[in-house]
Amino acid sequence: MDVRNRGAASSAGTEQLTLYWAKAGAGLSWPNPWNGGIYFDPGPNTMLMGGVIGTVTLPVITAGGESIQEFAWNPPDPSVYAAAFGGDTNHFCLLARVTTSTTAPFGMTFPETTNLYANVQKNNHVAWKNIGVYDLLPGTSAPAHAVLANLTTQKMIVKVKFSALDAAGNAVLLDKGMLKITPGTRLREILQRNRPTGEGYKDVGDGTFQLVKEGGFLGNIPLEPGVFATLEVVFVPNNPAEQLKGYAIRVEQVDQTDGTDHIVGGQTFVFGMVQGFGTSGGGGGGGGTAGHWPWWWWLLALLILLIILWLLWRLLKK
Repeated sequence: MDVRNRGAASSAGTEQLTLYWAKAGAGLSWPNPWNGGIYFDPGPNTMLMGGVIGTVTLPVITAGGESIQEFAWNPPDPSVYAAAFGGDTNHFCLLARVTTSTTAPFGMTFPETTNLYANVQKNNHVAWKNIGVYDLLPGTSAPAHAVLANLTTQKMIVKVKFSALDAAGNAVLLDKGMLKITPGTRLREILQRNRPTGEGYKDVGDGTFQLVKEGGFLGNIPLEPGVFATLEVVFVPNNPAEQLKGYAIRVEQVDQTDGTDHIVGGQTFVFGMVQGFGTSGGGGGGGGTAGHWPWWWWLLALLILLIILWLLWRLLKK
């Protein structure tokens, strides 16, 4: 783990870094399943969905400095997930949290809630790495296996959104093909009882769907509390002989129970080389970064440049 100090002063040297793992899914919450004890198959309890990898005390990190921390992790046997996850047995998520206190809010700028996505976006002390990378061979397509989940105590009405990026990172991949969506057993049963609504898709009639429009989605999918459901997504090119440098598929779970969209989480699957992926992961806390610099440093630099240009304009005008 690469921990960076973006502040103006050195760290205390007492901060705790904890690393967690979870079986990748679009419905991940907090603190479940990261703390362990949550299973895809309650009862048999063979498919553990997450757990704590370890905790270390960080050394003093100077302003602008960084520290690399290594964790030993023995992942669960991938074969135990085969019955439910198909070929996606080796796709996991990692979550890192830096805490400065043993009591809530644990040093976070914004107190954490069950909304994992919001926790990561609002706090620099939380980082989430969620990506699967595959070799891409001409004429072949590897499946992306996504997991939907309702880890709340209330029934959730879910919308599943899809996006497909080309090697340049642009959302134009569906100009060259379509996404074939195959629900897993549990999701297929749900969709048979509750016909989905949505946009940009075709119901093939054999239990699968074709996503033909960028940003298309399947909606009105009810998930009861504690329910997991899987789906497989495959990019099917119009020209199988064309060699693609790479592409990425995004699957996003949205909670629309109250009539408005609330992002629960998502998964990004990268096949081959795609611009913008394969770089170091980042946390939240007010936006992205360029290099190691916070966004507001760049905004300040732009403001100073504008002031200088204005002063030069005033001088030339005299």
